[in-house]
Amino acid sequence: QIFVNWTATGKEIPIPERYIGVNHTVGVRKNLGHEALANSFLIDWDTGADAGAKVWVAGVEGALTQDGEEANLINGSLARVFFKSAPADSHTDPPEFVYLTDPIPVAPISPDKFADLGLVEVLPIERSARRFLTLERSFATGAPDRGFTVSLYEACVVDGVTDVAAVFSLKDIPSEDLTVLQKDLVFNVGEETGEVVDNLEGMAFGPTLSDGRRLLMMMSDDNFSYFGPQTTQFLAFAVNFAPFAKDDFFETEADSLLVGDLTRNDEDREWDAFSVSAFRIIRQGTVVEFEANRSATLDSGALLTVFSNGTFVFDPRGGAYEGISANGTWLEVFGYWVEEDEVVEGRSEPGMDFAR
Repeated sequence: QIFVNWTATGKEIPIPERYIGVNHTVGVRKNLGHEALANSFLIDWDTGADAGAKVWVAGVEGALTQDGEEANLINGSLARVFFKSAPADSHTDPPEFVYLTDPIPVAPISPDKFADLGLVEVLPIERSARRFLTLERSFATGAPDRGFTVSLYEACVVDGVTDVAAVFSLKDIPSEDLTVLQKDLVFNVGEETGEVVDNLEGMAFGPTLSDGRRLLMMMSDDNFSYFGPQTTQFLAFAVNFAPFAKDDFFETEADSLLVGDLTRNDEDREWDAFSVSAFRIIRQGTVVEFEANRSATLDSGALLTVFSNGTFVFDPRGGAYEGISANGTWLEVFGYWVEEDEVVEGRSEPGMDFAR
């Protein structure tokens, strides 16, 4: 019942009660426990401020017994990912989210043979751990190429994701009220590398390479070849993370020009220079996109100008704001993209560039 035990210090992090198995009715299923584990930094989840404390990010391979079913050929599984600080750190209990795995992609040689899929690794991209890489590994008995399929995803804690830290069973939440972590496929590891992959279950970042990209290592667990011949496999990738645009909020009076910086809280993991490439507005119900360094008139009549250096100018004068009451407000919303100023050669993927 111990989650992490530092043998040098004797400190322990206990597992929450909902994870502890009781008579196969609650808790983690056999061999589907906390396979995914990484260390990151804790932030204030309400304000986004860096609280500086180390936090463990951990995910189970599949749904707890009381939460739902294991992954099968039709449906994925609801795996919990929780954020737990070291015992010496003082903070408000951080949240717990749900990660929906893929279904098992390849059937076993016959219906009575073993097949599974699980969340086997997490690796934070940001200090906040709001964005992280995930590794999903599946196995199907008798399937071609040793039976393993491994996919790399980029997951994100988006606004509105459901915090289930206080929920004992996910079945108590109506499906329409459960918002899981967002995930986007980066690539299927076997298809990307051309290698026959083995039981890849680990990921870690290495040092920054000479061209500014970051080393990403994947490694396998050979299970001591208990289930048949396996290999210990290491795969290396050069990773360039795209900059990440974060939400902004500005206020101004109806008769005052507003000048602001959109990129004040945006970030790039490798500290590469980046700029605003484009922005978009909604005009009469239609999304309209503009390149940076241009102006656009909003439906209200206000004029918006967005520059590539992140500066924007919002001129509400002459807009339809005269009818607002003394204490009233008017909300304008627009989106923008940030891109690195120098593109690194490699295979472009959503959110990052990879080269093996």
